[in-house]
Amino acid sequence: MAGLRGNAIEGVVLRLPLTYGAGVKGNFLALIEAIAARRRLPLAGIGNRRSLLNVDNAVSAIAAALTAPALAGQTLPIADKESVSTSELAERLGKALGVPARLFHLPASLLRAGAAVTGKRAVASRLLGSLEVDAQQFCELAGWSQPYTLDEGLAATAAWWRLRHAL
Repeated sequence: MAGLRGNAIEGVVLRLPLTYGAGVKGNFLALIEAIAARRRLPLAGIGNRRSLLNVDNAVSAIAAALTAPALAGQTLPIADKESVSTSELAERLGKALGVPARLFHLPASLLRAGAAVTGKRAVASRLLGSLEVDAQQFCELAGWSQPYTLDEGLAATAAWWRLRHAL
């Protein structure tokens, strides 16, 4: 984001965590599809913490950043207010999809070992690791609060997914 002050351009860098919503791809889409297909997933008991960002909240935050002079020169993380574990995310995605998330417990050490053997160590790291950011400074400086809760964002994402699969 940039603004002009005199002849100088001022910018702000916004750091986004895993962003979800209509059009989501990658591991988030794979998780939605696995839950919707009612596959059993070894995600129960994963106690990590993950920050997420709904795409509509991201757009709102970017709009707020464009008009917040206090952000000039800052590098700040933005995220939904609520962080969740991978197992909580799966449960809440299941609720949004209207199907139970079929989770079972497998120790993280076994998941990591299996991932290492299959060449998916990076995937396991993202799935099992924590990545929580504090967006409070951005919220205060920009006067921003997220327009959509995590559950509202997941419901919208699930609606997009159902529409995509109804075609």
